[in-house]
Amino acid sequence: MSAVLVDVSELLAAPVRTGIQRVVRSLLRHWPAAGQVRLCRFVPGRGLVEVPDAVLPWLTDATEAARLAAPDTLAQAIGALLDDAAPSIPPEPPILVPELFFDAARCAAHRALLAVDPGRVRFLLHDLIPWLHPELIGVRGVAHLMPYLTLLRDARMVAFTSQAVRHEFATRIRRIGLPEGDARQAAALARVGPVVPLGADGPPIPRQKFSAARRTYLCVGSVDGRKNQAAVVAAFRQLWQAGSDARLIVVGRVFAQMEDGADARALRDLASDPRFTHLVDIDDTALAALYGQARATIFASHREGHGLPPIEGLRAGVPAIVTAATPSIADLPPAGQIRLEQPTAAAIAAAVTLLETDDGAARLWAAAATQTPPDWSSTAAALANWMSGDAR
Repeated sequence: MSAVLVDVSELLAAPVRTGIQRVVRSLLRHWPAAGQVRLCRFVPGRGLVEVPDAVLPWLTDATEAARLAAPDTLAQAIGALLDDAAPSIPPEPPILVPELFFDAARCAAHRALLAVDPGRVRFLLHDLIPWLHPELIGVRGVAHLMPYLTLLRDARMVAFTSQAVRHEFATRIRRIGLPEGDARQAAALARVGPVVPLGADGPPIPRQKFSAARRTYLCVGSVDGRKNQAAVVAAFRQLWQAGSDARLIVVGRVFAQMEDGADARALRDLASDPRFTHLVDIDDTALAALYGQARATIFASHREGHGLPPIEGLRAGVPAIVTAATPSIADLPPAGQIRLEQPTAAAIAAAVTLLETDDGAARLWAAAATQTPPDWSSTAAALANWMSGDAR
């Protein structure tokens, strides 16, 4: 398997453990050919430069120091190893860009590489929300976001994290008129690029078993305007007023532009309630422990490119209350899930109520035990195979 360069410029600048950064970390950790993945980053005025091999263990939690480091500490440790005068990238290996970014100069650097070799730079597209649904994440005006989108539109090699993202890219960005009929449409979409479903075994969650003592519902996801935490909070307020003793734990950092949004306000308003906990920037071990307490997960997002939390729980046998349109569950049978057509507070409260009886919860747990979402090793292997394939 040939060597691959991975552009991790965004991850190096903000080495958090959520969202796309979490995906990139998992890909690096599980890349199938040890020693065959090298890192690079964009430096203004220079283009793509090499990143020292010593950085990789910090990004893959290969040491105890890396696993325990808070994002700020991690950024400092990585920054000390970086050098803007590092050598430019070598001319041969293909380049994987698994990040979403908006820097026009970085886009221009990749476009220049593609002008020399149209198949060299290959992109993993996570979602199109900033362009197609900017109102959900507080974006006002998308002109400054366009260089990346036009770069992908013109690129020869693009892979996708879900069928939904590929379909949106084909029809809304490339403007391809897909033929009627499943077989012909599938063939047309395959020519746009492959779908590489993301792994569900990120947190090291042991296989779980149901217990009536589980009284916690776990809601994982950044407070970014889409995850609908306000509706989840409203649902639990209803449940508590009706006498429920269920606990709610929300895990996710608040995006700066959403500090005054409804979701962040709802979490702040509930902060003093002993039945509620809001956690930020926890590591995978701590997250796994929370899944070990959960009666079910709740993922009430309005729109996603993929959506890891519900399938991470399902892989460990924990049922999910999840928005029906979440792409990560599209290819899974509905077993072990309560799928919400509309993730309203009333719908979420009704779903939790179904799980509040031990018999009802036990049945859903038994169904969840049949689920086998993909793992990160298969995701990384599929992406590595695509990177080593013919770019024509």
